[in-house]
Amino acid sequence: MSWFSEEDFHLVTLYYGQPDRVGHAKGPDTPDRKEIIRQIDRTIGYLRDAIDRHNLTDRLNVIITSDHGMTTVKKKPQVDEVILNKYLNLFKVAKFEILDYGGFGILTPRPGKEQEVFDALSNVPNITVYKKNEIPESFHLAKSERLPPIVIIADLGFNLNSRLIVYVNKGDHGFHNTEMDMKTIFRAFGPSFKRSYLSEPFDSIHIYPLMCKLLQIEPAPHNGSLSVTEDMLLPAPTTTTKPSFTTPQGSFTTGHDGLNKNVSALRPFHEH
Repeated sequence: MSWFSEEDFHLVTLYYGQPDRVGHAKGPDTPDRKEIIRQIDRTIGYLRDAIDRHNLTDRLNVIITSDHGMTTVKKKPQVDEVILNKYLNLFKVAKFEILDYGGFGILTPRPGKEQEVFDALSNVPNITVYKKNEIPESFHLAKSERLPPIVIIADLGFNLNSRLIVYVNKGDHGFHNTEMDMKTIFRAFGPSFKRSYLSEPFDSIHIYPLMCKLLQIEPAPHNGSLSVTEDMLLPAPTTTTKPSFTTPQGSFTTGHDGLNKNVSALRPFHEH
């Protein structure tokens, strides 16, 4: 906190690798992960107390958010796991592939094989296959020059195994972004935020212009919009002091409670 109370810091970010690691290793609905969440909750509580001790309550904004959710991976014998090579010979038809890393996969067919690959994958249960130009707009990926011609999305909890089942994670993310298990959280508190305000859900891209607003800096080109989040802010006071803030990664409410794994703090900076 001395970075804000004694030095001229305007933005500090903290990242917690948990509960992501234990969620992958043990699964999201396990006692191990719940214990990690309790530890993070205590850490957030310590942060709140430190803000009070350093007399920063009226000067420091805090945002808590995350980059993804987590769901339980479905495995044998509960389900028949996806093995793509049962439906097409990947060695013969695939020039490049990224599979075996969860529920999202990409594939570049060999020349002249794109329709054959698409048709074969369309017969695989528990997945959805897209040609690049047919990807849902909500993915925000279709215009990427780096995206191969074929994109594969597994149903929630299913892993995309290419030839053998080698995937060991018990929890994962990267599934369709409309799934509730993939949603993240956003919590915010501080002098710039309304208390006990409940926002409508919003995409994470809108956090960047919000942070720029709090720091009173001009944002770089981006795809977000301040109009999505500005209702959670109090009317700007008439002051010559620019606010600073802290942000952890979090959910869609503002107030004095918060829990998650990424934290940022922003403090107003003073004009000289």
